[in-house]
Amino acid sequence: MLAGVVVGLILVVVAMRPAAFRFSRSTLIAAPSSEVFPLVNDFHNWETWSPWAKLDPNMQTTYEGPEEGTGASYAWSGDKNVGQGKMTILESRANELVKIKLEFLKPMVATNTTDFTFSPVGSQTHVDWTMTGKNDFMGNVFHTLMDMDAMLGKDFDKGLASMKAVAEGRPDPSSANVAVAPTPESRDRLSVEFSLLVARVIVGMVFAYHGAQKLFGMFDGPGLTEIVKMMGPLGYLVSVGECLGGIGIMLGFLSRFSAASNIVIMLGAIFTVHGANGFSLQNSGFEYNLALIGLLLPVMLAGPGRFSIGQYLPFPKSKKTGRTLVVLE
Repeated sequence: MLAGVVVGLILVVVAMRPAAFRFSRSTLIAAPSSEVFPLVNDFHNWETWSPWAKLDPNMQTTYEGPEEGTGASYAWSGDKNVGQGKMTILESRANELVKIKLEFLKPMVATNTTDFTFSPVGSQTHVDWTMTGKNDFMGNVFHTLMDMDAMLGKDFDKGLASMKAVAEGRPDPSSANVAVAPTPESRDRLSVEFSLLVARVIVGMVFAYHGAQKLFGMFDGPGLTEIVKMMGPLGYLVSVGECLGGIGIMLGFLSRFSAASNIVIMLGAIFTVHGANGFSLQNSGFEYNLALIGLLLPVMLAGPGRFSIGQYLPFPKSKKTGRTLVVLE
């Protein structure tokens, strides 16, 4: 059942995820735009800086159309590291813009748009490399499960570093072929996200279940009237907090606030009821409450993670990260 709930939540998140995507990286190059622009506008020059050019030594490439600028095209076919595809320059404005139609044919089919913009900053050039497009459902599944911004961003950064070196007449840093060990954050990111999702679903189900018992008398629960008789007006807050808070935690909707609220409820239960009975659950001690607090704390501190409905609701977003504001996660 738990696996079904987890898969169901992932599918809901995928369905609510916007189809449009945008990845962008930039750099400042100590060279005029007249020297940087040809590195992009002429596909023959891509081999000097492209992060993918050296991945497959046996990659087959073909050039069609003009030597450079609008209408020029470049097709490639290689191993699993590079796949197969084609690029065509749709628009070229000297020393300002190169707009490219990017067609992937293998290992998956997709058509995106890539823009390179060149802006003078004194004697230097600010280069922006941006990819935009729209996902179908399976593309959304892939983008949900994998941090595509981090994956592509790494290649974009590497390519811009090589472009900068070529334009400035320095050795290409990628030619050193020095292996960079992945950071724990990048290596374990997906595992952490899944772990947080599972923890959220479990603890959210527990609180929603007990809250429904208190609030509606479901699952053979006492119902709100009996809870208020036992706890007074505080019973209203506890019942609503557990039921709605549990649902919010499961879905990733105001989950930080919901987790914090239920931590307070659990601490209250420990100090007023269970604490005097010792630790053991067999003696109605606070063992169970403490375990729930342990599951709630990561949600309160880390937020709901990537697999959360709240990320796709019209809440205010951070201008820096593009994610829902922390207080609303």
